[in-house]
Amino acid sequence: MAIGYTLEGFNLHQPDIGFRLLEGTEFASTIAPRRVNISVPNMHGEVPMWNDPLDTTTLALRVRISDPSPEGLQQKWHYLRSLCRTGSNNPVTIRRLSGDNEVTSTFAQLQSMDTPDFYCAAGMVTTTMLFHIPSGRWEDINDEIVQLAIPGADQEVPFASESSGPITNLLVQ
Repeated sequence: MAIGYTLEGFNLHQPDIGFRLLEGTEFASTIAPRRVNISVPNMHGEVPMWNDPLDTTTLALRVRISDPSPEGLQQKWHYLRSLCRTGSNNPVTIRRLSGDNEVTSTFAQLQSMDTPDFYCAAGMVTTTMLFHIPSGRWEDINDEIVQLAIPGADQEVPFASESSGPITNLLVQ
């Protein structure tokens, strides 16, 4: 199963035009729930607080750019930097593509981009980008349509009951 990433819709693994995702790119960001357990005096154990919210997390992407000409290398470097929306505080849309056509998406902010390793003779630049994901989660971008009986008894909406976080963009028609 291959994993790919896009920044603002641009696929970062396109060897034919000089962009490659490298080893060191994270498969997925960490999951960081904020655990809260309450200790009550004179009571054994702890009382768990269920449905803990997710904390912020990060994602590391390692990218190599190559081009035979210095001008082409510089142009690709500037394009990669522009995809990160440096100089503004706007979200970067990152999508993760898996081999089974699953696409998940998150909004992130560029936290850091290390000084690029430059190989002059080979015409390559390698960098690691670290993105901050404020929501702490990835979302499935595929639409889910569920027909509900009207009127009716209690009804279960599978994608809502299986969700690991709040659904903030639900559309009911």
